[in-house]
Amino acid sequence: MTGISEHADVPFGPDLAAEWGRVRSFLRAENPPLAIVEVESRAQAEQVVDAARRESRDPVAVFQLDECDDFTESQEWLKSKQAAGGSHTFLVLACAEPRQKEGDGPAFWTWLNLQREHWLPRAGRLAFVLTPPMVNKLAGRADALWDWIPLKFNLLGSPGQDARDPSGQGAQEMRAVGASPGEAAKLLPSLRDQLAKARGKGLAESIICRDYALPLFENLVAAGRLAEVSGLLGAELGGDISARLSGPARLRWWASLAEYRLRRFDLIGAEAACYNFRREAQELGNEGHLSAAYHLSGIVAQERRDFAAAEQWYLKSLAIKEEQGDEAGAAGTYHHLGIVAQVRRDF
Repeated sequence: MTGISEHADVPFGPDLAAEWGRVRSFLRAENPPLAIVEVESRAQAEQVVDAARRESRDPVAVFQLDECDDFTESQEWLKSKQAAGGSHTFLVLACAEPRQKEGDGPAFWTWLNLQREHWLPRAGRLAFVLTPPMVNKLAGRADALWDWIPLKFNLLGSPGQDARDPSGQGAQEMRAVGASPGEAAKLLPSLRDQLAKARGKGLAESIICRDYALPLFENLVAAGRLAEVSGLLGAELGGDISARLSGPARLRWWASLAEYRLRRFDLIGAEAACYNFRREAQELGNEGHLSAAYHLSGIVAQERRDFAAAEQWYLKSLAIKEEQGDEAGAAGTYHHLGIVAQVRRDF
């Protein structure tokens, strides 16, 4: 049985020390028993396995979800682990979905969603080690499962330095001009073309960022094209563009940045973006954006399992929405307050 050193080496570089520390805490804790660990590649997934075996205090069992013979095999493995009991850590590596034969029933994530009430702490800790395409697939196919898994870790890169980090994804509160993912995706070819033409005209960088790069960024995020967001930020924008924006454009930037980092489980980065979003909304006296900033701050707190803080942020957001008569926005915040109450078992 291997003890977990408080100063264990970080297997993915010093920039991920804080996030790896959260993973190590999960490996030693009894509750909550479920987690997602997002990794860059199969090679990094195997690093997670090796590190878990070195540091976990309990035996570690691993199942290569995408290498199993068929869908049924993955079901049987998980069922056996649910029934085993005892103190174990189970890691499921999924870089692709298991093959599914005709008559197998619902797709794997849908099936797993139906099992959520049966996985108890006594069954051991269960972590899904997923690459970004699988994370996106899981989020799209099994919303309840997504909410049900309480811990999410991001080992994709260094917050603030990796090109995939310094951007934002638009979700419930601040989608690009209210666009749905499908609507946002339709705009992308035109927005890319406009950005390329703007650069060819030699326009000032501040104008390019405000009028061309920011709309492309927002719609990429709204469409869920997270890998393309990373490319835009790294190749086109060079990271944080807030200094090249002003007024409402800066608010849009911080909102999207917070949401993108939330999608990537970079909670430290999301908190920082939310702080800037709140501060600038207050300075500009923009109540609508301040309400959105409070709501986003609540989501970050909720992801951290700090439900008392989440509730306070949501209530701040709700007060503004009700004062402004924003019934649709208030409904969304009530929904999140309900989730917080349910998780706290405050029925």
